[in-house]
Amino acid sequence: MNASQLYDYHVWANNQVFAHLSAQEEGMLTRQVTSVFSSIAEVLTHIYTADITWLNVMQGKNFNEIVEIKTEKSKQVAGASLAVYQEAYQEVAQNFRQFFAANDLSRPIEIEHRRFGKLVCPLEDLVFHVANHGTYHRGNITAMLRQLGLTGVPTDYVFFKYL
Repeated sequence: MNASQLYDYHVWANNQVFAHLSAQEEGMLTRQVTSVFSSIAEVLTHIYTADITWLNVMQGKNFNEIVEIKTEKSKQVAGASLAVYQEAYQEVAQNFRQFFAANDLSRPIEIEHRRFGKLVCPLEDLVFHVANHGTYHRGNITAMLRQLGLTGVPTDYVFFKYL
């Protein structure tokens, strides 16, 4: 499996969550729960803005640019409907795929982080991080749904391969 294929899994899993959430009652996104995040909408925003952050890192944008972009994108989805989230996720997925088509993902990139210092790694490592990060937080959504008396949706990689 390569990074692009793993990213396809990430998009598929996000879409599984969206389809499942669309079958739930109105107001589910913003219902308050005691968890790592206080609502499913907060988790969706977090995954979305993290994806945007890492894409911009891969594109070589500087820290201040990325913070500005992330803040603006976060405002655009704050309090939004599920359809707005889905559209935003589709747009970022399209941007990732365009980036993949134009770049060698085995190419090393150097990242400077204010707190952690310098990291040199291939772009594909960051794609793996994006997918892994999404998996972790989709698990948060499943836990939150269960707290609300609902079921989650299977998003394991093996289901992506079989379905």
